[in-house]
Order: sequence, then structure tokens, then C-alpha cells
Amino acid sequence: VNNAGMWIDEDETLGRFTDAAWMEQFEVHLFGVMAMCEALIESIAASEQRRIVNISSGNGSFGWEKTFGEYPYNTTKAALNMLTMGLAHDLADRGVTVMCFTPGFVATDMTDHASDLKPLESVGGMRALVAGLDTDRSGIFLRYNGEAMPW
Repeated sequence: VNNAGMWIDEDETLGRFTDAAWMEQFEVHLFGVMAMCEALIESIAASEQRRIVNISSGNGSFGWEKTFGEYPYNTTKAALNMLTMGLAHDLADRGVTVMCFTPGFVATDMTDHASDLKPLESVGGMRALVAGLDTDRSGIFLRYNGEAMPW
């Protein structure tokens, strides 16, 4: 499970971006995930459970109606979604299932606990869904409760 997320408390509007803010988001949300996949793919492919689960965000969905802005976060999560689809395609012949979850707006430090959705509810839902995954469902994007998310 690749679960990395960060939020930069900056005014992420046009004309105020910094290269450092963009790179930090890409390093955490995309480059770190790819490095883990590359380092572990042989072990994953040889295991009995052959699964890669990426924790993304609804903010990375092109089809989900939301407030825009937060460009570095949203863009890097969309890139993670594309990476997930590519890995699902490329690893299918090795029997590896690759998928993405959005955990929802969970009450965590990153969200200043501004949600009624508790981590145990979100994680519990995702764990139950991961247990039932097979290669037929590789490349999907789901909410923590099993609802399909548009890419």
C-alpha cells in the first residue's frame, strides 16, 4: 500500500507557485510511489497476494465535481492516478492487480480534523475491498466505501 500525502499551507493560486512547492508534491505523491513499485515489483509479482494499492484523492479525478485550485496537490494526485492505470496495464500479464483508492475527507492532521469521517471507518472500508480484489478489477479507482470514482 502506497499511502503518502502532504498538504502545503501556501496560497496555491496562479502567480504564487514556487518550484519547490511543486517538486515537494511530486516527490511525495508520485516519485516516492514509483520508487517503491520499482524496488518491490519482483517481490510483489512472486508473492501470493500480488497487489499494489495506491492511496490517491478525489482531488486527482478529472470527472469529480469539486472546487478547483490547490494545483500542485490536485495535479500530482492526477498523475498518481495515471501511474496506477499504466502499472495495471503493464503488470497484468504478471498477475499483479493495481488499483487506487480515495480515502475520503478523513479527520486527520492533514485536514485539521475537519471531518466526521474517522480514519478507522475509511481504512476499514478500504481493507475489506482490498481483500476481495483480483486481476479483473485491476486499474480501478474507488472510494473507501466501494463506490467507483471517475478518473
